[in-house]
Amino acid sequence: MSCIFLNDNSVEIKLIDHAFSSIFELRVYHEAIFRMIHSYLINNIIIDPTKNFIDLGAWIGDNSIPWAKNIEGTVYAIDPCKENCDFINAMKHYNSIENLTIIKAVISDSEKIISTDNNDLHHCSFTNDESLQNKLQAFSLDTLYKNNIIKNIGYIHLDVEGMEHLVIVGAKQLINDLRPIVSFEQHLNTDDYQSICKYFNSINYNVYLINEQLLGCLEDCRNFLAFPNNINIKDIESYLDIKDLFTQK
Repeated sequence: MSCIFLNDNSVEIKLIDHAFSSIFELRVYHEAIFRMIHSYLINNIIIDPTKNFIDLGAWIGDNSIPWAKNIEGTVYAIDPCKENCDFINAMKHYNSIENLTIIKAVISDSEKIISTDNNDLHHCSFTNDESLQNKLQAFSLDTLYKNNIIKNIGYIHLDVEGMEHLVIVGAKQLINDLRPIVSFEQHLNTDDYQSICKYFNSINYNVYLINEQLLGCLEDCRNFLAFPNNINIKDIESYLDIKDLFTQK
């Protein structure tokens, strides 16, 4: 059994016999515009396919696995949940993917202990509330970068349940050194996306919102893309009339 990610250059992914596989298969139809834009960016070397990707909040690998089949570099799939990581690893081997590295870790702005009130790590949010029982060691992307665990990063994808701003703060050196393209998910009514946009603007990035309502998410959930300002965004805006899908923040 397999599924074809039509918006990810029609890569075919073989499915293992696992409860997550039925969810993985449905992801083919989710975030269609997001996936089409990424295929365009990769195919036109706006995102350098020879560099490495970070997929943080990788969940079940529905981005990590198609991207690994679309680039020459390595995809780092980072997630705090062992079962998620085990599924991605099994899918990696079943599909004979060699350029995918799974990292089981919690990522925040620094090395510290953070907590969650949810014992199920498949899809959870973290907090600094020390009164909660479920405590985990967190690291920053800069920690991984300085220790050469991740390197040569050309693209970062963040879907970390409201912790995107903290993760970006904890990737300051990586972003300043390597100037990757960054995507991040935000809830417009509750997340402080303005602060993220202001930060990127302050380090000479242009930030765009992909105005695509995400299936299975709250109505205000959107993906953003941040580009170093040396990238000519006009080429992207002309693709599939993309100016109607992007709004500069």
